[in-house]
Amino acid sequence: MLSNLTNKQLTQELLVEICQILNIDRETKQSASEILQRIVESEHLGSDEASVRMWPICSLYIVASGSHGVSTTSTCVSLSQLLRANNSRLTDFLGPLTKVGDALGLPLCRERAEYLEKKFVVMTILFE
Repeated sequence: MLSNLTNKQLTQELLVEICQILNIDRETKQSASEILQRIVESEHLGSDEASVRMWPICSLYIVASGSHGVSTTSTCVSLSQLLRANNSRLTDFLGPLTKVGDALGLPLCRERAEYLEKKFVVMTILFE
């Protein structure tokens, strides 16, 4: 339980920090916080530090992309901005996004992750 509490504290602190860096509005931050709470409480996700550090980004991306079924019109944050604010790479983000989507029953997350991965592979091949 201590590790779960630590994960909850860590992810909430990261979410607040990222929201401040990107000047995220209160409504989006609240929606992301609710999704983040569901992520932390999910028993189907590991608790390795790398994945845990991605959860706030996943929650914000889910809200920003409308993958959770509720559209927020005031969110104009790109995936690049989210990743940069968390000092993360796309390749590190795709796995946790897929796992989070599966754990929360959001198939659109898996579809978006697969789409992003295909685009990334194409761009990598083009620029090699």
